[in-house]
Amino acid sequence: MSSKSGKGSSWEREIAKTLTKWLTGNEKPYVWWRMPGSGSIATLSEENKELSGDIMPLRPEGIFLTDKYSIEAKTGYPNSSFHKHLKDVKNDEIRLFWEQCVNDAVRANKRPMLIYKKKQYNSLIGISEISGKLKHKLKNLPSLTMTWGNHYDLPICHFFDMEEFLNTITPEDIKSI
Repeated sequence: MSSKSGKGSSWEREIAKTLTKWLTGNEKPYVWWRMPGSGSIATLSEENKELSGDIMPLRPEGIFLTDKYSIEAKTGYPNSSFHKHLKDVKNDEIRLFWEQCVNDAVRANKRPMLIYKKKQYNSLIGISEISGKLKHKLKNLPSLTMTWGNHYDLPICHFFDMEEFLNTITPEDIKSI
């Protein structure tokens, strides 16, 4: 299933609402929303390189997050599995999601952030760099750290339960990066 299906669009809107609530304590007014035409050719041109990922700010108070992170939102892939990663399966959806996220982030000179949800499981946030205040605050949270081996030129991805991550990391922590 494509992430740009109706399910993917709904997921991107849900992420935008969740992030808005994380920042303001309310779901509205929206601070972020899904990128119009995310993944379309308009976001791939050199002139639009700052338009990366699936989430964009609607209000000035949201710029701090999307100036630092290119946020890719993925859901609706029932065959995705962390076990594929351990077997180095060519069609490892999670690696492909991370690769897309990293490539978009590099192109836009941002950090990658992957928000991933598999049906019947908690939402996860994956980030690469954890240092300073983030490292200190995240050290006690359970995480899944993925390295990609010598076959792929990808940074490590640290996955955290999204709710725990957002309850631990404040907007001020992100602003201080």
